[in-house]
Amino acid sequence: MQLKAIVDSSGDPMPLTDLGQVRNMELPAGWCCGRQEEERYSLREFNPPGGNPLARLTFYYRGVELDKESGRRFQEILNEPPHLLSAGEIRRVGQVLRQQADPRSFCVQAVWTASLNGRTILLTSGHWLLYDQSAYALYIDACGTGRTVQEIYFTAPPVEYCRHIADVLKALYSIQWK
Repeated sequence: MQLKAIVDSSGDPMPLTDLGQVRNMELPAGWCCGRQEEERYSLREFNPPGGNPLARLTFYYRGVELDKESGRRFQEILNEPPHLLSAGEIRRVGQVLRQQADPRSFCVQAVWTASLNGRTILLTSGHWLLYDQSAYALYIDACGTGRTVQEIYFTAPPVEYCRHIADVLKALYSIQWK
């Protein structure tokens, strides 16, 4: 499948619209559309200009709901005031975090909840051990039941991560939710 690149050569941020729970946001200037898949799940990637193609901002919907108990646990965490999660709380939302909850796969720097433009979300930062990639991820309760999770994450080799994380955070802070 041929994909059209979304690139703004003016140096201005590029507006993105209708990405799951994201009504709109501003992609950093010069970023372009990468891989896109629509199967049972939905995946859309964006890459920084002239950088390593392994550096990517990804919007991902799993295509499968969590079980009721996992959804309830996710909702409970999101309904508490914003906070750093304890080891026990991280285990409780392990189905939400998937491989990021496995210390053999992912070295967690922090897992916390926060309000982002009026919506409480779950966030993680850390490092993928097998791939030697740093990661910053948002987990969004897409339907209000805790069972439908949208993920937005930035992953990159450490040098590329450091180079682009400030622009990625600025883009994430620009999100307006549906």
